[in-house]
Amino acid sequence: MDGVIVNLLAQWLPAYNEETGEDLKEEDIVEFELFKQCKFPDKLQEILLRQHTFFDAPPYKDSIKGLAQVLKDPRFQVYILTQVPRFSIYGLFEKRMWMKKFFPDFNLENVIAAHKKHMVDGDVFFDDNPKHLKEYKKAGKKRVTVCMKHNYNSGAEADYVVETWEEFRTFLDMLCQKRGIK
Repeated sequence: MDGVIVNLLAQWLPAYNEETGEDLKEEDIVEFELFKQCKFPDKLQEILLRQHTFFDAPPYKDSIKGLAQVLKDPRFQVYILTQVPRFSIYGLFEKRMWMKKFFPDFNLENVIAAHKKHMVDGDVFFDDNPKHLKEYKKAGKKRVTVCMKHNYNSGAEADYVVETWEEFRTFLDMLCQKRGIK
């Protein structure tokens, strides 16, 4: 969800900089392990555990239009597989409410929280986390992995890499055509 649908970085980065005096920019984040790149990892952890951190995060790029189109397409059964900070009492609830805010008809039973995403089966896995992409592909030969490209995941192992939801939708159409799905 984060980094694919939701721009969580845009939510926590200004708060982190304001509260620490650091001047960390989005382009400075060049690896997925955020805590290694911050001078004050405890402050980042505190921000990520706060109420409204997830609910108030803005949508990512063209994600609202792109996901809405995929949700309407009868060829797909969509589940949102998301990782929530282990100690967050707000994270999962806020992520579900975020989905309801932008996609009122989305079935919230299809929002799944997991730290070990590779244990949830599916045909196409769309994520930004290099670790999850690698583990998901390794767990199933027929699984297709798609990485949403960012500065922080340039070395991610995935079957496909996209930069926009439009590219992702084009990929889905190509995959359906290849598999004979109409």
